[in-house]
Amino acid sequence: MRHVVRVPLALASVVALLAAQACSRPAPAALPALEGQTQSPGAPLVLSPNERAAADSTKHIVVLYMQNNSFDKLFGLWDQVNGDPVDNIAKAPASAVKQVSQDGTAVRCLLMNDVNLASGSPAGVPSCNDAGGQGIGRYPAYRSAYPNAPFLLNDALPAGAMTCPPPGTDADLVKYAQVPADNGVAANSPGAQAGGCTRDLVHRFYQEQYQLNDGAMNRYAVGSDSAGLVMGHYDTKQLGTYKYLTGRDAPKFAVADKFFAGVFGGSFANGQWLISATLPQWPDAPASMRSILDSNGMPKSQKPADEKSLGQYNYYQSPNPDGLKDGQMTQACNQPRTDPQRLCGDWVVNTSFSVQWPYPPDAVSERLIPLLKYPTIGDRLNDAGVDWAWYSGGWTNANGLTDQPGWTNGKAGILRTYTDSDGKPASNPNGCSDPTADPSTKWPLCPDMDFQYHHQSFNYFYNWSTATPQTQANRARNLQDMAAWYPLVRGDACQLKPVSFVQELGPRNQHPGYGSAYVGDEQIASVLRSIYDGPCAADTLTVVTYDEFGGAWDHVPPPGQGSTTKGAHDEFGPGTRIPALIVSNSLPRSGVDSTTYDLASVIGTITAKFGVKPLNRRDSEQATIWSAWSALKK
Repeated sequence: MRHVVRVPLALASVVALLAAQACSRPAPAALPALEGQTQSPGAPLVLSPNERAAADSTKHIVVLYMQNNSFDKLFGLWDQVNGDPVDNIAKAPASAVKQVSQDGTAVRCLLMNDVNLASGSPAGVPSCNDAGGQGIGRYPAYRSAYPNAPFLLNDALPAGAMTCPPPGTDADLVKYAQVPADNGVAANSPGAQAGGCTRDLVHRFYQEQYQLNDGAMNRYAVGSDSAGLVMGHYDTKQLGTYKYLTGRDAPKFAVADKFFAGVFGGSFANGQWLISATLPQWPDAPASMRSILDSNGMPKSQKPADEKSLGQYNYYQSPNPDGLKDGQMTQACNQPRTDPQRLCGDWVVNTSFSVQWPYPPDAVSERLIPLLKYPTIGDRLNDAGVDWAWYSGGWTNANGLTDQPGWTNGKAGILRTYTDSDGKPASNPNGCSDPTADPSTKWPLCPDMDFQYHHQSFNYFYNWSTATPQTQANRARNLQDMAAWYPLVRGDACQLKPVSFVQELGPRNQHPGYGSAYVGDEQIASVLRSIYDGPCAADTLTVVTYDEFGGAWDHVPPPGQGSTTKGAHDEFGPGTRIPALIVSNSLPRSGVDSTTYDLASVIGTITAKFGVKPLNRRDSEQATIWSAWSALKK
């Protein structure tokens, strides 16, 4: 989820830092850092003989990391692979399909607040009436085109629908482009672009736990700011990735239909989990950053009756709403309002930014997380002498790396005139020339308006900071632009590093609100073709996965939620099931792998291959992706 928070940590100071480094002058004062925090790694992972053979024969691991979608939302209509059944929407029990109101009774219709699906919109011709809830969690009566059931977004918002925002705008934030987008971009409105985008959906730490409802999987709508949109899904069998993988000469692949987000909540937390199997602790953080929950474990409620009714938790009314706070951090422990059923302490769980650039130019300085010092998978690989990189769309521009792949902002700054986020005329005499660059930043720091600061997981860590020559070398070697990745899979020989994390820029990462599911699917297909139609095809394992559920419904309970899904779990998660593909020509065959995985499995897969220590408890307990070689032999 994108957030812009007002802050004056001068970009000029970052420019000065870069200039100082270039001229070999002493660096400015060190950025604040937190003390290292305790990890509890388990025993080194042991692979079976055929799994070890698969790991040894694999020379390159690529993790293609997409954004914010549940398994049912994207793969819910995939029915089988090579005769193996997929646990799809058709297999969902009625008790999970029917969304309930706060008092546990099923709603009749799905309330829609997305501007293109709401009652009266072209796709929202009312056919269903809901008389509204009574008593606990009451909500007003409404009409809807959507009964209480999963529905196809392809029908209402096809790929050509002009409902996507221009750069710098999403369904929660209007910035620079000044497009009305509180609940999505109205079809064919000025500035709207093709792609069939929806509004964004809430995806935060405490809300998701309420939505999961102890594994009943039926409170996604009542716990969301997007109401019935949570039940929307796509028929991606009609799109490029499915067609490529099921076409002639395709690589072998498995649908992993029990792959879960690492933790409850959003992109920041799951990005941290992907590389460390833990979350940051910040004991001295401002008290204002902490969440305050009601007696249901929720930090939000309906707006007062005299405010706009759509767009803010239409179905949920807190029993004790006074003082609620949906903060960046967990609730404090041992307070009168502490919910004993929910995690408390000093954990940073919701969208937050690093004290190290890049961060939003107007972020609040005292809320920027000090540099982190606990180990990550990057540390394990560097210590073992294994080459790797995190390739991120827009990284070069954001960091002012004018001589690196991905630079698109010329040799000097230019005058940029624009309308600021308050709707006022503004100008920047030293702006960036790429029209998609943030017009407020000073050249050469030129982040794209859709660059996602909180998706840059390693940027939060001291070992990839500008503090010392060694950390600067780590940063230059390990953190690169996605434009540097594509040449490695082209030509006569595969030049991929042993481990690559690949992350697209906002519009192509499938994040609801500013990204298109259709455009992102084509991007996945493009990456897979570049690997498996080229010199890297024989010995590359690609794991296509997502950071988290993006607020969308799924019917399979994560481990720890109810008793149906077995697997490692703790007070952090796992969260909702997410789409995942395992692609490798060394798999025994194509099919469906129903082994329980979560994002920590990615760490375990890497540590097991290279014989390095696990990072924490969950990555040493959850299955590794090498399990697919055993699952598909059956």
